[in-house]
Amino acid sequence: MIMVGKLKGADEKYKKVIFTHDMTVEDREQYKQLVAEAKKKEKDDLSGEFIYRVKGAPSSFRVLEICKRY
Repeated sequence: MIMVGKLKGADEKYKKVIFTHDMTVEDREQYKQLVAEAKKKEKDDLSGEFIYRVKGAPSSFRVLEICKRY
């Protein structure tokens, strides 16, 4: 996983390779719940100044409030 960054300069056939964390069933369920929470927060944000994203490794996910840049 340390060498994943080197794929940027790889052949065209490797450009579509995607690496993600290996998650348990519980981690996937937690992730889905947090994504739903982030979407709800973004929808309810009347100011429109923030976007909400789920970040972190499995079992330590969190919803981040990110300020939009104009």
